Amino acid sequence: MKVITIISYVFFLTSSIASASGRDDRENCEKKAGIFESSGSFVKNDVKHAVCLDEKKNSAKVNLSYNVIIRDKDSKFAYNRKGIYGYFNGEVAFRYFETKGIFDPYGYFQFQDTAGIIIYSQRNWAGFFGQTQTYYFYSLSLNSPIKRLIISNLKRDFPNDGFIEEVKQLRFLNEKTQSNKYAINMLYAKYFSR
Repeated sequence: MKVITIISYVFFLTSSIASASGRDDRENCEKKAGIFESSGSFVKNDVKHAVCLDEKKNSAKVNLSYNVIIRDKDSKFAYNRKGIYGYFNGEVAFRYFETKGIFDPYGYFQFQDTAGIIIYSQRNWAGFFGQTQTYYFYSLSLNSPIKRLIISNLKRDFPNDGFIEEVKQLRFLNEKTQSNKYAINMLYAKYFSR
């Protein structure tokens, strides 16, 4: 009876060490993936259901219904797009957004800049033969509607003639400075930061 108890204890101890080291591996992982339940969890970088992408079987992908599928070794978890804020995949974070309008933006938008106006990008089909193009969007806050980054939308949201005139001088609305910052957010800071 003592032998069985000792073997059980050793087995329990070994499995506890293995599961603890699995947690440590996940914390020390270079590339993680997971979901954000809210904008607050995005701000805090509180990734739920984190998996380590360093392991080959682990992944986070979006299916055709825009649901996030997370694979963790032999398990598969599906998160409904309407029940989460977004997801994180390696080095990039995405926010899900949709409206009722047919031509309004919808889907997952990759965060580009959060210093001022929240700037996003999204790759969409741009014609025949599988060609894609990157489009740029913005929102006024992490929870406000996502809009196409175009002058007419900016005029409605920022009724400041000086700001709009300087924005019009930019070569592209998604133009970056030499310090790799979005020029539009530098102008935003100039006109709207206190």
